[in-house]
Amino acid sequence: MKVLVSDSSLLIELSKRDLLKEMFHLPFKFVVPDVLFEEELIDLERIQPK
Repeated sequence: MKVLVSDSSLLIELSKRDLLKEMFHLPFKFVVPDVLFEEELIDLERIQPK
């Protein structure tokens, strides 16, 4: 099943809680629009969990 992620807030929150990598162990295929990837997700590496 494909899951469309059209808002970066979900991914940012998962990243802050150190759950972003765990998300990819779920039995889904996550789809992100190119614009979201280019403008938001490239910078997710900089977000460190508190």
